Amino acid sequence: MKKTFKEFVIFKEEEGSKDWKQESLAPPLPKGFIPPTKLRPVINAFLNSGKVILQRDTSGKDITMPHKTLYLVGGPVRDFIKGKSVKDLDLATNATPAQIATILAAAGFKRTGDRSGKNGEELKLPSTFVDAEGREVGVEDAKQGDNRLWFIKGRDNSQDRKPFVISAVVDGEEFEIATFRKDAKVVDGQATVDFVDNPKDDAARRDLTINALYIELTKADGENKKLYDPTGHGLYDLKNGTVRAVGKAEERFEEDPLRILRAIRFHCRFGQGDTLDEDIKKAIPKFLANLPERVALERIRDEFLKGLLHPDIDSKKYLSIYKQTGLLKTVFPDLSFDSPSGVPWEFSDRKDKALALAWMLQHNSIEKVAQALSPSRQVGGQDKPTGWQVDERRAILFLLKLKEFRPEQVGDYIRGREGTGLSNQQIRDWVEMFNIGGTNRNRRPWWAKQVRTFADHQRGVSWEDAQQAGKDVCPDCRGEGCPTCRNTGKLPENQRANIINSMEAEKFKQKLGH
Repeated sequence: MKKTFKEFVIFKEEEGSKDWKQESLAPPLPKGFIPPTKLRPVINAFLNSGKVILQRDTSGKDITMPHKTLYLVGGPVRDFIKGKSVKDLDLATNATPAQIATILAAAGFKRTGDRSGKNGEELKLPSTFVDAEGREVGVEDAKQGDNRLWFIKGRDNSQDRKPFVISAVVDGEEFEIATFRKDAKVVDGQATVDFVDNPKDDAARRDLTINALYIELTKADGENKKLYDPTGHGLYDLKNGTVRAVGKAEERFEEDPLRILRAIRFHCRFGQGDTLDEDIKKAIPKFLANLPERVALERIRDEFLKGLLHPDIDSKKYLSIYKQTGLLKTVFPDLSFDSPSGVPWEFSDRKDKALALAWMLQHNSIEKVAQALSPSRQVGGQDKPTGWQVDERRAILFLLKLKEFRPEQVGDYIRGREGTGLSNQQIRDWVEMFNIGGTNRNRRPWWAKQVRTFADHQRGVSWEDAQQAGKDVCPDCRGEGCPTCRNTGKLPENQRANIINSMEAEKFKQKLGH
């Protein structure tokens, strides 16, 4: 049934949701969240939402936008409570996407279209309305130089591609605003969102209790202390180092199996001990076999690296859990792994992606590592992208090849290093990682000194040097003329590189004292 404009704009409360505030309210925060400067215009827009007149009724009675509330939610709330720096500011609201757009437009934000990447239904917005200052305005398209913008950021996968995330931009900084919603409904493979009007229902679809906390933004330039904990466990779990799923872990993983990897990452960052929550641990085996079929390989790679390289995560603990659960084989199929107990302190301290991955994979043949890090992989009979980049693959393979370093092949190593992005310091750090004892120099591998020298070696042989050394002649006829040198007595250009590399190797061996 088609809704009237009034029914569409006014978001009716669902039965049973009226008491959510009392049920979910947590003790006030001792130190409130103070919004950054660029977020303040967005908060003010919502604080003034109840003053926006959407339509004047024929009876002379105004239809006013119901006051809508903006919340900081999820990761930034968790990090703020833990005293960590807050980066991405995830926002949620009881306003529908159409209401969000109207609230922003009433506050002077200009429309810049749709950046969701999907074609779908248009937002039903009023043609004109009265803003909080009493001026009659409408939804305006952005012009060059406008610094307060809004656009559609996210749509669901239903047939209509319904919008559910609107982004606001203030002076170049983007803030995503999502409407509260329930678990996605899936019909014939198409997922559609179902909007709700409160954090309690919204929290039920989130992955972990510590990621289901909400701060109500009632002040744009002051402390916001009102905290909501809809699951009843989030604040307690955060303070006590417990990482558990919202509801049953198996149900949360069924909705999105990538949450398994997220649960491990958050346990290693916020949880106590080396053992996962029992409910999470029991649920994981069910999803291991078909994880690559249900989750894009790029997402698996990215999530694994987020944890491996996070400065607050102990690499030894992280890899140990991945190995125990069998997830290392999912990320790197057909490879074997040495015990994570041998991880040197440099591994955790430097958080260098190339060094970390090379260290992990070093007990496999270079051919197998190259295959595991290939840009695509067969999954269920289909060739799917893995997300591994050419430069990072080259860097890891190059570091592994240095373990079989041969001075006479220095030219090949110099060429092989091109395109890896590896610095001299990274190569020196790679050598130091093998000094497992920390002070016992005898435990360093036989190639350590040579590779350190290679790291500091600057390629200096040019073709002019070769000519001065009398190398500008054909090695077959020694300048007498032959088909190889086309009867010129000079070395063809495509063979000059061999001469230069040979001279470079001699120069390098002299450095080594050979």
